[in-house]
Amino acid sequence: MAIDTTTDIETSVNDTLERLGIRITITPISAAPGDAPDWTNGMTPYLVTIGRNRRRMTIHYYTGSAITNDPTATDIISVVSSDYYIYRDCETLESFANEYHGWSATTYKTWKLLERQGRNWLRVLGDDDAVKELARLVEDY
Repeated sequence: MAIDTTTDIETSVNDTLERLGIRITITPISAAPGDAPDWTNGMTPYLVTIGRNRRRMTIHYYTGSAITNDPTATDIISVVSSDYYIYRDCETLESFANEYHGWSATTYKTWKLLERQGRNWLRVLGDDDAVKELARLVEDY
C-alpha cells in the first residue's frame, strides 16, 4: 500500500502551525493588485495573512491556470520559507542580481518584495527556530 506523503507533510505542517500558534488565512481575490509583477498575468490571486500572537503579515499568492485547487497552508509555508532563505542567503540586492536575474527593474522589484517579506516572516514567527522548523517540514514538498 502506497503512503500519501503529501497528506503526511500537510498533517505535520498543520500540527506544527497549531503547536506554534501560527494562523494562516487564504482568501481568493478577484484580481491581482495593480503593482503585481508581469509574471502573475493569467494566474489566480489570493490574499494570505499569516499571524502569530499579535504579529501578522499579508502577502499575495498566485497559482497557475493548471492548478484547480485552492492553496493549502503547506503550499504557503513552502513558498514563504523558500523566499525567506533566498533573501537571507543573498543579503543584498547586488548579490541577488548576480545570483538570479542580472540587473533590471524586475530584479529590483523582486528583491524589494523578498526583502520586505523576509523581514516580516522573521518578525511574525518571532525567532529563527520557528523559521527553521517550518522550512525543514516543507523542504521536500
